[in-house]
Amino acid sequence: MNRGKGVHEKSKASSERFFPLGVKLVSIVSLLLILSLGGMTVLASDLFKKDVEQTVKANTLDRAGLLSSKIENDLGGYINIGKLIAASLEGGLVYQGTGEGVASQLLSQQPDFLFALLLGKRKGSVEVLGRSVDEARLAALEIALPASIFEEAGEAGIVASAFAGVPAVANASPELKYPALALAFPYEMKGGGEAGTVVLLGFTMDKVIESLGSRELYRYFIVDASGTLVADADQKLDLARPSLRGDAIVRASITGVPKTMQLQYSDSGGRRYLGSYQRFFEGRLAVVSTVRADLALASVYLIQKRDFLITGIILCVSMLLLFAFSKTITIPVKRLVAGANRVAEGDYAVVVPPTTRDEIGMLSKAFNHMGKGLADREKLKTVFGKFVNKEVAERAMSGDIQLGGELRTAAIFFSDIRSFTAISERLNPHEIVEFLNDYMTRMVACVNRTHGLVDKFIGDSIMAVWGLPASRGNDTENAIDGALLMRRALAEFNEGRGGDRKPIIKAGSGINTGEIIAGQIGSVERMEYTCIGDAVNLASRIEGLCKPFKTDILVSQESYELVRGIYRTAPMRKIMVKGKAEPQQVYAVLGRLDDPASPRDIAELRAWLGWDSPDLDAVDVDGHENKYSFIK
Repeated sequence: MNRGKGVHEKSKASSERFFPLGVKLVSIVSLLLILSLGGMTVLASDLFKKDVEQTVKANTLDRAGLLSSKIENDLGGYINIGKLIAASLEGGLVYQGTGEGVASQLLSQQPDFLFALLLGKRKGSVEVLGRSVDEARLAALEIALPASIFEEAGEAGIVASAFAGVPAVANASPELKYPALALAFPYEMKGGGEAGTVVLLGFTMDKVIESLGSRELYRYFIVDASGTLVADADQKLDLARPSLRGDAIVRASITGVPKTMQLQYSDSGGRRYLGSYQRFFEGRLAVVSTVRADLALASVYLIQKRDFLITGIILCVSMLLLFAFSKTITIPVKRLVAGANRVAEGDYAVVVPPTTRDEIGMLSKAFNHMGKGLADREKLKTVFGKFVNKEVAERAMSGDIQLGGELRTAAIFFSDIRSFTAISERLNPHEIVEFLNDYMTRMVACVNRTHGLVDKFIGDSIMAVWGLPASRGNDTENAIDGALLMRRALAEFNEGRGGDRKPIIKAGSGINTGEIIAGQIGSVERMEYTCIGDAVNLASRIEGLCKPFKTDILVSQESYELVRGIYRTAPMRKIMVKGKAEPQQVYAVLGRLDDPASPRDIAELRAWLGWDSPDLDAVDVDGHENKYSFIK
C-alpha cells in the first residue's frame, strides 16, 4: 500500500511543471543585470540627451543674441551714414574743384550701399526730394534698378512706418532680383511724432548673409513683425521672400510676450526642432536660430547604440559565465535528486560524492549520512519485523502506537500442536528447533496472507489476531480463511513425514470474535504489542476443545454469526466454560461453501484428518483443570 502511494506521489510530482534550477538562476540574474545595466544605460543616455538638448538650446539662444546685437549695430551705423547722405542731398553739397556730390562720395564709400533717397510729403503724397545711386555697383552686380522704385517709394510699408516716426526694414530682393534690404527711417521730425522727411536706403545682404551663414547644423534667419522672411543665408529664399508664419517658432516670435525664448517644436513633416529667437530693432525684427533635433542629437543616438551594444555584450558574457557557474550547482543537485529517487525506491546504499567545498558539498555529505541512517533504520526495522508484525513495527517506529491500550473488536486465534510433549521427548534440542521453525514459518505465512497479526508464540502454540492494528473488513472471515490455509499447509508439511524422528503433526485451533483491549503492554523500557480480555480467554478455551471433539478448527457462536452462510460448519455439544455463566455453542469448520473440495460433514473431516469419532463421556474433565464441561 505504501509503495503504491509512493508511485502515485512520484507520478503526480512528475506531472507538475518543472523549472530547472540553472534556468531560474540564469533568468533571475540576467533579469537583474538587464534591469540594472539597461536601466543605468537608459538613464545615463536620457540624462546625456537632456544635457545635449540644453546645450543646443543654449547655443541657439546665444547665437541669436549675438546676431541680433550685430545686425542691430549694423543697422544703427547704416542710419547714421544715411543721415549724412541725406544732409548732403538736402544741402546740395559738392566737393570744391571737382563738382562731385558729397552724397555720391559717401554712398560709394559703403561697399554694400546701392542707393539712398530723401523723401518728403507734399499734399499727402510722397515725393523724392533727393537721391544718390551707385550706378557702377549696380552694373557690377547686374542689378537693374526699377525706375518706379523712386516714384512709388512712398507707398512701401516701411516708408509709411518711417513717416510715422518708426524705422523699418524690408526684404527688397524680389524687386531688385538680388539679395538686398531696404531701410527707411525718419530724418527730420515735426510735431505729433511724425517725420517731415525720411531716408530710404537700399543695400545688399552680403554682410547679413555672412553673419547668418550656417554654423555646423544650425540655421539662422531674420523675420519681420508679420512673419515674412527678411534675410536668410539661402539666397533663393531671400528672392522668394516667403511668409514663415506657419513655423511654430516664427509664430512664437511674433505673438510671444518674451523678447527671447527657447522651445522645441515640430514642422509640418513631423520633424522635431530645437530653437530660440531674439527680438531686436525695437521688436520689429527677430533673429531665429534653429537646429533639427535628430541631427543635433545624432551623436547622442550613436552613443546610445554603442552603450546598448556594450550592455548586450556584457549581458551575453554574463549569461555564459552564469550558465557555466550554474553547472557547478545544478550538476551536484541533479546527483542529489537522482540519489533521492534511488533512496525513495529503497536503495539506501547510494552515495553522492561531494564535488564542491560549499553548501552543496555539505548537503551531499549530509545526504550520505542520511542514507546510512536510513539503511541502519531499515535494517533495524527488518530485524524488528522478525520479532513483531511488520505493520506494528512500522507504526511503533513512527510513534503511532503509544504505551497503553484501546478497546477494539477483533478475531482471536489460538493453535496448538497435539502431543507436543511426547514428540519433543523423542527429538534432540536441535531437531526440535528446526522442526518448530519450519512449522511456524508455514503457519505464520498463512496468517500474513490473510492480513492477520501473530501476537506471540507460546512454546508450540500460536496466538494470532485479525483486526489489529487496523481492521480489514470482515476480520472473522479472514481468521477462518487463515485457519483453513493452515490446515492445507500442515497437510503439505506432513507429506513425507513419519517415524520417531519425523512424526506426523496434528494441530487444533480455536477462533473467537469479541471486544478486547489492544495496545502496548509493559513498561517504557520493555513493551509488547498484544491484546487481553475475556474474548482472548474464550478463544484459548475453544482451542483446547479440538482434542476432545476430534477436529482441528473450532469457532465460537459470536464468530459463527458473523460468517453465517460462508462456511460449511457442524455444531458441537454445548459446553460450560469456566468464568462464563451461559452455555457456549461451538462449531467445527469443515470448509468454505464455495470450495467443492471441502468435507461434507464432520465424519468426512475426521476421516481426512485421521481421527476417530470422539467419546465425550470418556473425557477426563478434571484433567483439564476444570476449564470446561460438556452439557448433555
